[in-house]
Amino acid sequence: MSVSAEESTYGVGASTLIVRSQPDIQSNAIGYIKRNTVVTVSEKRFGWAKIDYNGQTGWVASQFLYPTNKTATESPTQNVQSDQKVTVNASGVRIRKGPGVNYAIRGFANSGDVFSIVNQQGQWVQVRLNGGGTGWIAGWLVSSSANNQPTGQQSLKGYSIVLDAGHGGFDPGATAYNGLYEKTLTIQMAQAVAEQLREAGATVVMTRSDDSYVTLANRVSVSGSYPADAFVSIHYNASPILSTSGITTYYYDDSSQGLAQDIQQELAQQTGLPSDGVRFGDYYVLRNNPEKAILMELGFISNPNDLALIQTAQYRSNVANAVTQGLMNYFGK
Repeated sequence: MSVSAEESTYGVGASTLIVRSQPDIQSNAIGYIKRNTVVTVSEKRFGWAKIDYNGQTGWVASQFLYPTNKTATESPTQNVQSDQKVTVNASGVRIRKGPGVNYAIRGFANSGDVFSIVNQQGQWVQVRLNGGGTGWIAGWLVSSSANNQPTGQQSLKGYSIVLDAGHGGFDPGATAYNGLYEKTLTIQMAQAVAEQLREAGATVVMTRSDDSYVTLANRVSVSGSYPADAFVSIHYNASPILSTSGITTYYYDDSSQGLAQDIQQELAQQTGLPSDGVRFGDYYVLRNNPEKAILMELGFISNPNDLALIQTAQYRSNVANAVTQGLMNYFGK
């Protein structure tokens, strides 16, 4: 039977499973799910399975699902004892509707505010709001009442980060299989990462904030002008072999290798795309940079599956989380 209604749980068998808005491969990708995540399927239709994805209806290819008796969960969360509390340690902290900067703001908290923890997901803490309901706060902006230590690694207060959105203006960079330019994707990602870093307390400087052309020399000069604690260049890859996939982080100087490793490790854990590791890269913005500098290739826009993920807000949020945590790990050593 081609169409069936059921309510059962399945595990994800693919390394990364695209979630679409309709049971059609041409429909928009609204997110993705990692291998072994358990989902609840409410309906099957012509090779597609209907699931709930972050509060909205999503469809996934049913051939990548396997039956399981586990409790369904869309993303890994850590249950917390109901009596555990956190204290906000900064002013004007944003309370969001979900665990990431791409979620809408539902309120603000100030230094000294105390909340009960409901759940924790990655670097974000879900708290019970005083007026009812719940919200999410970045874990590095709160401290546990038990030990007065931040729930995350630490903040990035006092650090200056230069974000370099690759290409721009008359330099489009690589072209995706659907005609989208790399320069458009890099500025979108840079803006998402910048917002996350600022929430973590960092001072962020961008080499470009719009669709303008910036020379390689001018990009590098930004690092020496402030000076910066780290220079992070954002790019996407392309290949004539459409199945080529993955993320790579490059460094030039040995002093930047550790930073590249810490960020690549987080990207590998949080994005769902294959990790191509850390490599030496003889790029101008790395070779001539006076500060610690890395260049990230955040997936292949020539690969339809990579591109479907890259274009989602959830992917930008995951990369932003990974870069922020990678920087925290590096500077926290």
